[in-house]
Amino acid sequence: MLEQDKNPENLNQSEEPAKASENSNISDYVGGNLNNYYPHPAHTPTPYKRIDQDEIFEHITHRQSFTVVILCWIFGILFADLFLTAGFGLSIPILTALFYAIAFWYLTKKNIIISKQSLVLLIPIALLSLGYFIQDNETTYLINTLLLVCLIPLQLCHMSRTTSGRIFSLQSIYDTIISFVARPIIYLDVPFKAISTNIGKKEKGSKSTMIVLGLVISLPLAAIFISLFIKADEAFGFLANKVYENLNISFGKIYFDLIFGTGTAIFIAAWLITLRARKVPEKTIIKPCKGINEILTATVFIVIDLIFILFVIIQLGYLFAGMELPNGMSYADYARSGFFELCGVLCVSVIVIMICLIFVQKNDKQRLPGYISFLLTVFILCNYVIIASSAYRMITYISAYDLSEKRVMVTWLDAVFAICMIGAIIKIWRPKFNAFSFTALTVIIMSVALNTVNVKALIADYNVDKYLESRTTSSERKVDIEYLGNLGSSAVKATYRLYVNSDYEIKDRALNALKTQERLLSYKTWKNYSLPDIQASSLLKQIKLPDNNQNTDFSVSS
Repeated sequence: MLEQDKNPENLNQSEEPAKASENSNISDYVGGNLNNYYPHPAHTPTPYKRIDQDEIFEHITHRQSFTVVILCWIFGILFADLFLTAGFGLSIPILTALFYAIAFWYLTKKNIIISKQSLVLLIPIALLSLGYFIQDNETTYLINTLLLVCLIPLQLCHMSRTTSGRIFSLQSIYDTIISFVARPIIYLDVPFKAISTNIGKKEKGSKSTMIVLGLVISLPLAAIFISLFIKADEAFGFLANKVYENLNISFGKIYFDLIFGTGTAIFIAAWLITLRARKVPEKTIIKPCKGINEILTATVFIVIDLIFILFVIIQLGYLFAGMELPNGMSYADYARSGFFELCGVLCVSVIVIMICLIFVQKNDKQRLPGYISFLLTVFILCNYVIIASSAYRMITYISAYDLSEKRVMVTWLDAVFAICMIGAIIKIWRPKFNAFSFTALTVIIMSVALNTVNVKALIADYNVDKYLESRTTSSERKVDIEYLGNLGSSAVKATYRLYVNSDYEIKDRALNALKTQERLLSYKTWKNYSLPDIQASSLLKQIKLPDNNQNTDFSVSS
């Protein structure tokens, strides 16, 4: 057989049919005879599919997805009208309750058992949202907003069973970011598909749904036609303007609410639909990098600890042992010059502690080396002395310069740092301790507690009380009455008390502060009203504010 294959005649015989076939195909193609030409089949590319696309597209065929898009659109318009154009206040608890009514109705259709952890998390969410009505403090509003932006996605992620981690864990944070940010952005077209898929379906209740959809579509068209008719006919425009004045609405505001509300609705609807369709993801093992070298870490902490120990010795001498300050500086000025800088030291220290606990090399039992644990503990204990120094400085400072919002809030932040560092010390010596959950719970509890205190009223009462007490002594202290006026409605009661118990220049300035507070209150509507606004409005209605050129007294009517 091998010799036969090597025979040139046999080779020529075997090659001739192949050459003949090839020449035949070429001649057919060149000659234009395509009937005998059979090209290779073209490669058909596989269509690109997004993650969980089949499950999500299956859910948008349900009537509930169509309804939730309409409900989110209504919520988006109310969000723009109640919050963006009015501000913080009563609108926030109303919007939070409305949002959760929509979310609970839609996500419970997933036929899942809601976890107890997610239900417990509703308590701080409700209290924080209610804090916008109880409080009248912009800094508290900022803290509440940051927490709600974190807690609401986390709660919904656990309620819909779209995370496999504990409620306060890196796994839970990772799944929440995916569910709240990545997936809604990837599936922004889902609300439109939900509407187009369900329009025309002959299902029970479709007539009422079509009526609602018709009203939704007619609103922007009606606004456009009315605005054009106002320009086209003066009589129609006069009548329409009278109606708008009585209803206190404008076309610009309507257009803004519609545009912003639609954009908000698209994102929220995509978020809720993808939450309902998503299955419980596989647990992702999240590990930090290999770790920072322990020798490097120890060297850094030796230098830092020496600096901190030197600073602590000075603090113990000047603030707690009564040593004489340099250059004849008073203790009030000494406290004023360093309080906020020490708060900055605490912020940097917390970051350093977190980096060390997460990224420094550990042994097989996830424990830091003994000498690093000791150096880090010394560092934290030095920070406690700094916290004590900061608190002592603040007490001394307040006794001389009164309270302010910044001084109260920074003191509150120092207290949060002090409690969180207790968890850090426990974590150093007991690696199984969940320091992350401890820190999260501390921040939530301290923030809820902050909402129970009317900070502005506390400041006004303290400053006025200290001034009135100083009038019975030989040295009358100063009181910043203009600052009281800018505190707004929360300070009305204290400012009125200052007016009644003062005379001459202080009385006139207190009257101006009351008028400032009354003017600030007049700018508010029911949407951004708070409990202090209601109390101040009730008090001001009982008071007849005289003109500045009148020396008549006024009192609360019975």
